[in-house]
Amino acid sequence: MKNNQEELAFLPAALEIQEKPPSPIGRAIIWAIISFFILALIWASVGQVDVVATAQGKIIPSGRVKVIQPLETGVVKRIWVEEGQLVKAGQLLIELDSTVSGADLARLKTEGMMAKLEQARLEALLAAIRQGKLQSFVKPADAESLQVELQQARLKKQFREYQARLAALANEIQQREAERATVMAHIGKYRAIIPLITERVQTFKKMVNKQLHPRVQWLELEQERIELVKEQDIQYRQMAVIEAAIAGLKQQQDLLQVQAEAQYLAELVEIRHKWINIKQELIKAEQRKILQSLKAPTAGQIQQLAIHTVGGVVTPAQPLMMIVPEAQHLEVEAWVQNKDIGFIEEGEQAEVKVESFPFTKYGTLDAEVVTLSHDAVAKENIGLVYAARVSLKQPRIKVNKNWVNLTAGMAVVVEIKTGKRRLIEYFLRANTQVRPYIASVGANLRVRPPQNPTVNESENKSFLIYNPFLYTILVVLGF
Repeated sequence: MKNNQEELAFLPAALEIQEKPPSPIGRAIIWAIISFFILALIWASVGQVDVVATAQGKIIPSGRVKVIQPLETGVVKRIWVEEGQLVKAGQLLIELDSTVSGADLARLKTEGMMAKLEQARLEALLAAIRQGKLQSFVKPADAESLQVELQQARLKKQFREYQARLAALANEIQQREAERATVMAHIGKYRAIIPLITERVQTFKKMVNKQLHPRVQWLELEQERIELVKEQDIQYRQMAVIEAAIAGLKQQQDLLQVQAEAQYLAELVEIRHKWINIKQELIKAEQRKILQSLKAPTAGQIQQLAIHTVGGVVTPAQPLMMIVPEAQHLEVEAWVQNKDIGFIEEGEQAEVKVESFPFTKYGTLDAEVVTLSHDAVAKENIGLVYAARVSLKQPRIKVNKNWVNLTAGMAVVVEIKTGKRRLIEYFLRANTQVRPYIASVGANLRVRPPQNPTVNESENKSFLIYNPFLYTILVVLGF
């Protein structure tokens, strides 16, 4: 081998190149490159990567931030908390002036008490009318003595008026009964006298027929008998009139009781309806008074306190402060774009990147999609998006060997795993998308560009040489 190399060294350069065997290093490099591309192709065909849908969002507590708002316009009486203060559930936050609501509540309580007293009075009056005896009504436990006395006096007056009307009818009935007794006495007298007169008339008639007695006396006696009979008939008619009058008066008594019961029963029904309405108004007034004291719905931290002036005016639904709940599970509220919503399902795994802690240094957080909205909402600068709730599996992140708790409001990026894809699919997809563009570029490269008179001929020739070379490279690469 050494002799061959020495002999080749004395040959001319052209013959030396022809006779000298090729270096194995070049072939090794070529085979290494080919092997590398084959292995890369196999790996790209077999290897898979996750397909993710990216969504912007922020961290929120599972109970969400509580916004404190007044029900109606009011004047601030006292502020009990400060920005950043920790509060307990039910703790007083802001107290509004309750003068107006307190006055309404007192008025309704007074009206309610009067309604209950009137109801008790009417119930006692109806019982007295039915039983014919007046009894004191049962007063409410919290009634004032003056109001009770007024209602009792009114009850007695109304019952006396009712009894007076009944007594007047009873007196008329007694008068009619006295008249009836007188008429009955007259009728009894006529019943006793008329038979005797009739017998005398018959006796006189027999004597007149035998001409033993004057006819004039018989006629006078007959006239007397007829007058007595007529008078008896008149008394019978008078008796019928008196009986009808007595029956009518008794009906008036019954009607008076029925009318009185109907009148007071209608008043009782009206009072009961009034009391029901007052009770509803009382509930509303008491609730309004309670809502004048704004209390914490949950334990947490005061944030964004918007009112600082005692005597300031607040309006309905005005956000006065926010309470961030503490010791609650953290979630992410993310907004999924329309193009990704069709590939996301509840229960899919996700990774959360916190913008405050770069993921390249501090990593990501594991999470899971909990819920997806069924309708899109419009977000500024984004368009129509779908709300997604993503549950974090841990509420902290490790920073420089220390665990740092996450807080509500941190901006995050959620990557939801929607499937897997082979690596080669990315190249094939890119090839498919870029091929039409490269083909058009290749077609343009085949056309000789126009000669620029300002450019020398050597530059034009170099351009013509470069274009076919570039086109050949693109063809070899498969484009």
